[in-house]
Amino acid sequence: MKPMKNTLVCLMVLLCFGCAGEGPYVPAQRQPSPELENTAVILDESLADRIAVDSQNAEHTAQGKLKGMANVRNRTNQDLSIQVQTVFRDDNGFSIGDDTAWETVILTANETRTISATSTSKKAERYTIRVRETR
Repeated sequence: MKPMKNTLVCLMVLLCFGCAGEGPYVPAQRQPSPELENTAVILDESLADRIAVDSQNAEHTAQGKLKGMANVRNRTNQDLSIQVQTVFRDDNGFSIGDDTAWETVILTANETRTISATSTSKKAERYTIRVRETR
């Protein structure tokens, strides 16, 4: 009888205090992805002080396809190996599946290089050039 009484007391305590709360769970607010807000992103923190994206531009070709461009600058006095990829997105920011393959680029000391890619689909309205360390 004693174990049954202890079990009932525990259940009553849980019912009284275990469910007391502030209402429904509210998920934590997340920061929007930098890839949705920027046309060029540096994915590796270790690259952030070694390269810079100086300028970016986009244009539509005569065929109606989006071409994205960015000037990427090596800020060091050494050659730097990076990889770049372009993700093309629709007007709502969703990828249209027209991503380029990762391309390895060697930037010589203090070199600025224009990275560009053209979508293969007319659905592209936005783009993001992604930069990471060579893997």
